Amino acid sequence: MKRWLGAAALFILTTLAGHVLEVQADQVYDHYVKPHPALYWLGFLSSGWSRLAVWAVLFFGAFYLWDRRRSKKASTSPAEDLPAGRTPEEAVSVKLIPASGPAEVQLLEVKNLGARQTFRADCTLLRRRNDPNQLHCSTFRMEWDKPNGRTRAWLTHGGSRNLVVATASEVRGVDQGHPYQMEWIAITGLSDNGQRKEIQRSMWNHGDALPEYDLKVTITSGDQEPHVECFTLRAGRTSALEMFAIACEQPAPLRSSNVTKRDWIGEWGESKREFAQLEKSDVFAEFFQGNWAIRSDGDPLMRDRVEAACELAGARLMNSPGMSLSDTVRSQNEHWKRWLWFLKETQGLNRRISDLGSDSSGYIERLAQQSALACTKCAAKAFN
Repeated sequence: MKRWLGAAALFILTTLAGHVLEVQADQVYDHYVKPHPALYWLGFLSSGWSRLAVWAVLFFGAFYLWDRRRSKKASTSPAEDLPAGRTPEEAVSVKLIPASGPAEVQLLEVKNLGARQTFRADCTLLRRRNDPNQLHCSTFRMEWDKPNGRTRAWLTHGGSRNLVVATASEVRGVDQGHPYQMEWIAITGLSDNGQRKEIQRSMWNHGDALPEYDLKVTITSGDQEPHVECFTLRAGRTSALEMFAIACEQPAPLRSSNVTKRDWIGEWGESKREFAQLEKSDVFAEFFQGNWAIRSDGDPLMRDRVEAACELAGARLMNSPGMSLSDTVRSQNEHWKRWLWFLKETQGLNRRISDLGSDSSGYIERLAQQSALACTKCAAKAFN
């Protein structure tokens, strides 16, 4: 759009310049065209409006061809740093840049290197050092900085927005007549209603070892391969907060007594806990004329969290031992749809649409609760 606005401005400028030369154009017409009958068909050029129309067609036609060639070239250019086996259309292409300098809020810039699209960001806490309290290793949705919506960011090619990672401050007071001062940092994310909330906080006294967090940031867009980077966030000595990139370690999978197998009981237990945390939501699954949709009457953020849990559970279905999956379940390309088909076949729809006269359409109400129950059954089948 910006390129076309620029072309329109250039067209206006060239048209004004052409108007200055209009007298010369009339002289050329009178001198060269009129004496030659074979060129009478050019008579319409004697009108200023006709010349303007011809110039507009030529100008914008040439610009359209140039813009189309430029867009085609950009779309076929190879993307950098793509995972092996992925194409540019299948992988999120962004650059993450931690902000530096004295500030009480740590920001992480997300720059879009691909086509314009909407992004979502999630953070996973991996480790914490120099803090006596136990870390709750959780995954939560990150907050996009102002001025637009906090839950998602729409970025054009080359555009960027900041994510809010953490805040820092200090506490002063008097305890039994003695003044004290403590400093703190807090990892922040979004609550279920889309507001900023503290996920983890660390406090320390002057002279104590400064706390550090290792965290993983995941940027997603649609069904593309996510972009994942890991960082260390710590209380700074020259600034309130410091953040820098680190290598993402591949965590060793949980092991059962047979070390050649994954701990499927533990993994299904993890999925069950995720669904159990969402049981109070109003999220439900709708099945109509062979198509699935996950919906919520008033909480889109909760809907996204339930869908993400279904995505993980559906991915585990394919390799979990003891499972007997139908061809319909196995053939699904999207993991969350595979999970919903599995629920329908094993537990059924708990509310059918009676006016259609068919048992194949209806709803899975209390989707998180039904999914938690199914995870328990999957864990039982994996037990051997």
